Amino acid sequence: TFRQELDTALSPQLMTVTQRPGGEASFRPLDEIVAAALAAMPAGSRLGFGYYPFTDASAYQLSVQAPTGGTTAAGTPAFDGYEVFVDPYTATVTGTRLVRPAGAWFPRTLIAFADGLHLSLLIPGTLANGGRIVGWSTALLLVSLVTGVLLWWPVDGRWRRVFTLNRTTWTRLNHDLHQAAGIYALVVLATVLVSGTALYNLRAEFHWVVRWFSSTVDRYSVRSLPSDGRSAIALADAVRAASARTTEGRLDWLYPAPGPLSAYTVCRRLGGDGWFPGRRCVVVDKYTAEVLHVAGPVEGSRGDRFIHLQWFLHSGQVAGLPGRLLVLLSGLACPLIAGTGVLRWWQKRRVNARASRLRRETRAFSVAQNLN
Repeated sequence: TFRQELDTALSPQLMTVTQRPGGEASFRPLDEIVAAALAAMPAGSRLGFGYYPFTDASAYQLSVQAPTGGTTAAGTPAFDGYEVFVDPYTATVTGTRLVRPAGAWFPRTLIAFADGLHLSLLIPGTLANGGRIVGWSTALLLVSLVTGVLLWWPVDGRWRRVFTLNRTTWTRLNHDLHQAAGIYALVVLATVLVSGTALYNLRAEFHWVVRWFSSTVDRYSVRSLPSDGRSAIALADAVRAASARTTEGRLDWLYPAPGPLSAYTVCRRLGGDGWFPGRRCVVVDKYTAEVLHVAGPVEGSRGDRFIHLQWFLHSGQVAGLPGRLLVLLSGLACPLIAGTGVLRWWQKRRVNARASRLRRETRAFSVAQNLN
């Protein structure tokens, strides 16, 4: 939700540059930016996902896979994951940082650690392994929310009681905190959970559900045509092809095309940081520079537009800063709900254990009385 701002606050020497007259119009060509980033890394390094400068005072943030010279357990070449930061005005590298060494479970930076934990529980193989666990856990949590509402619902009609906290005893306060945290965060938390499954971990399943009502195209599954002997175009060529389709908004996310049939994806941020912003992503063939697909707020079917909306719901950006804050608070409500829930279970377990012990003692006393 506040990824860019937090990363900039933690690493201003990497993330920020001196803004120059002309702003974005004075940026060096992307070819020079990429060349500078790769020149700062060992030979054989590969360009990964990239962030276009967030503002005119921001640096390019490019992921680069650098060969270690060793191999993985599967016998394939091993790569360390780096981020390279490049000044857009001079095409000079402002710094690099090692994000994830080859084979490591734990990233070296706070942002990468949070991303890995959020998406895949830090399990290698991100979305293929840990991501599925996160996805189905999210689905179970949605079921838990529904059952929680059923248990919370005041069948006696005493609505005020279920919306307030009773502080008479610690047990009662814990019970009411559990209810209040769940019900007040319900709408935002359910929205975040549903949209999270749509974006990554259960994306195919989400598309399958939406296709019952409308056709959809998963832009992550769009592929380039076979090369037929042609050389792959560069990322800068893909950006130019995408910009020929649309120049609305500011360049934002830059996806590479690592596989033989992969396609480049170039995204632009629309609407600034106000309410109901948007993002338009153009998928480009890596050999012909042909535009294969456009995903945006008004493109495609109703199902496509609904799925495109999920990222903005998940991050809260659909409602600007207030929405982002609500998503942040709903995230903080999760450990409160879990903690009070575990404590509530422990309290009831103690009560049940005490009642069970009392029943056993009563039966034993009755048997003794009968024997006498």
